[in-house]
Amino acid sequence: MGGTWEQGGRDGASTLAPRRSLAIALALGALALLGAAFSTLSHPPRADAQTIGANLNRTPNVTFDCTVGLPPIFLPQFGAPSCTFLGTSATPGATTLAPFPGGVATRVRVRTAAPTGPMRVTVLRSLREINPPGDTACCFYAGQSQVFTPRANATTAVNVFLPMTNTRDDDIEQIDSLGITVLNPGTAIPGQTQPIGSIEGSLAFYPQVVPADAVSGRLPAGSNLVPLLNADFTRLCGGGAAAAGENSTSRDAESSGATCLGGVTIRSGRLAGSRARVPLVCNLAGQCRGTLVLQRTGGGASAAGSKTVGKKKIKISSGGSKTLKVKLNKKGKKLVKGKKKVKVKAKAKIKGGPNETKKVKLKK
Repeated sequence: MGGTWEQGGRDGASTLAPRRSLAIALALGALALLGAAFSTLSHPPRADAQTIGANLNRTPNVTFDCTVGLPPIFLPQFGAPSCTFLGTSATPGATTLAPFPGGVATRVRVRTAAPTGPMRVTVLRSLREINPPGDTACCFYAGQSQVFTPRANATTAVNVFLPMTNTRDDDIEQIDSLGITVLNPGTAIPGQTQPIGSIEGSLAFYPQVVPADAVSGRLPAGSNLVPLLNADFTRLCGGGAAAAGENSTSRDAESSGATCLGGVTIRSGRLAGSRARVPLVCNLAGQCRGTLVLQRTGGGASAAGSKTVGKKKIKISSGGSKTLKVKLNKKGKKLVKGKKKVKVKAKAKIKGGPNETKKVKLKK
């Protein structure tokens, strides 16, 4: 994917008129800032809920829409009915890059001027060579929120569920960020412009980034517009093990009192005959695959296998939810016989992500 983006950048830049070349130069500068931000994310101290993105105490001063063109150059060929802006900065914490080792954005806030209109938050994926250090390729579509319309001249908060990755696969680092997408003409882009040469700015995409851009990516233009967007982000449990594709538990986070997520979230369910119905939510930026094991709680036999009352394969799309129908074995049928509710220990072993264990109630 990165090769496609880079080749497009070189070929396009060789034939550009001077003013459009400036747009590409700004884009390369913004990518450099994005790369600098990458290096600050390697090993945060603990898995904890946090805020990522811009300081929303700023006053938005952008009143134009996507059709105007790219500020500060205002090239007509960049104007489009829709657009996506991804903030870049050399200041740690000022971008919407996913903290290591990835997790879920659960609530976003957008500060807007006027006029306002329909928008969505788009997850954009960047790639970087890390051994040896190399180029950054950006950007590829990796997800999107529901459409919402923020209030004019105000800060609007919206609940979302956007899994984001921050992983290393061999010598490639893969990190997701959040961008703001304006969908209709006549809607002001939520942002504040900065002096040219500032350490803050954005990568701009005209028209908006869409699911088709997940394969070949998009060539951005640079902008001095800072998107006024931030988000509440909860990291995955397990630290480096999760990023390395190994299974782990949340004990490290729990022992420090931090908040974190397993590869899946397990919820209490229901009993239906000889089956337990257990709802799961996938917290990974990729598909959740693994196995769910239900076990008796309390004392008794020490061997884990002797406590197992049922198991089921897990296969859930990124950010999706699914109720698993787990067939109970003989021990499980005996456990639930004549009872309206039981408590079991649910263990989810997730490939490429942290495991999750939770005591859940099953009711008839």
